Amino acid sequence: MVDKMTIQNDIRELIESEFSIDLSQVANNEDLLSSGVIDSQNFLEFMLIIEEKYRCKINPMETNLAELVTISGITAHVINSK
Repeated sequence: MVDKMTIQNDIRELIESEFSIDLSQVANNEDLLSSGVIDSQNFLEFMLIIEEKYRCKINPMETNLAELVTISGITAHVINSK
């Protein structure tokens, strides 16, 4: 089983590589949308990447999307989907 830190680091690296964004000053609990790190279009694209990479479903009818706007929230969703 992959640990939480590994998943968080993978998610950070994915955001940086997919969107050419430097996350060195972004905390794991920072809201990526409201802080302007990524926009809503990139957010939706990133959710698809997460679904594919971690084979976890993000159903907007069953998932509180507000919990997925932080690296910590995305990490928790991936872990809880396993």
